[in-house]
Amino acid sequence: ANQKDADSFMEKAKSDSSLKVLKAGKLLMEDGANEDISKDEPVVIGKEATVLVILQGRLLDERTFFTCPAADDEGQMVHPLTLDLRAAPPALADGIVGMREGEERTLYVHPSFCDGMTDLFGEMLPPNALLIFEVELVSANAPPEQLQDE
Repeated sequence: ANQKDADSFMEKAKSDSSLKVLKAGKLLMEDGANEDISKDEPVVIGKEATVLVILQGRLLDERTFFTCPAADDEGQMVHPLTLDLRAAPPALADGIVGMREGEERTLYVHPSFCDGMTDLFGEMLPPNALLIFEVELVSANAPPEQLQDE
């Protein structure tokens, strides 16, 4: 059923003008609320970047399988996810390249383009499922993670 639902979603999405095709039949993108983003903000230029992102992954039935929340209960910023695009699943890397700091997007990933997803998100992903990611780019050039002497 998952594969059939994913194929159906991708077919219907062809007529949705709010969705942009990044890879035909495999990866779609929808812009988030980005009115406040300055054209001067740094852009992720290529797949060699290491970025900081706030990321939520969910399935077509709205079940969440991964979340890196924007803030805790007191409204304090939590640590975003550090993602090296060279090692990231290709669908995530392709969906993040070209984003500006502060930009939000939703990515729709067909099961045929989910290479590397179980490495990042674990075995809990159902087979042949369409994956939906809400992505916010916090930093286009994350500093390399360093060991702290404390």
